[in-house]
Amino acid sequence: MRTPDAATNNNDAGQGLNQQSSHSQMMKGGVQIIWQASGDKRAKSKELIECRREYGLVWTMYLHFARHAEGMKSSRTKFCKARGEKWTPWEVYESAVLTEYHDMKDTGIARRIFEKGMEIL
Repeated sequence: MRTPDAATNNNDAGQGLNQQSSHSQMMKGGVQIIWQASGDKRAKSKELIECRREYGLVWTMYLHFARHAEGMKSSRTKFCKARGEKWTPWEVYESAVLTEYHDMKDTGIARRIFEKGMEIL
């Protein structure tokens, strides 16, 4: 009977593993881990940009849901949480500004959110 460690040792011996490829593979505890070599920074950058865009979309939809379900105060509270996150993109700030401007007709708050976003981003 083969254990996951035995499969790892077989992979380390060179079976099914191409050392010259831009992707490396490793078996650890029966789980295959794949990572890219440092030469593929462009691919990593595109992936990071895409993940950040999706993260922003999730926050935007969450803010809209909070506004419709619980009211504007709840949406503002959720936006404060989003502002504290490291990966919050500019689209979340834009969504909050447009919501304040169009729904609440409050240009002062919209302007302050916009300025804060410009400082941070």
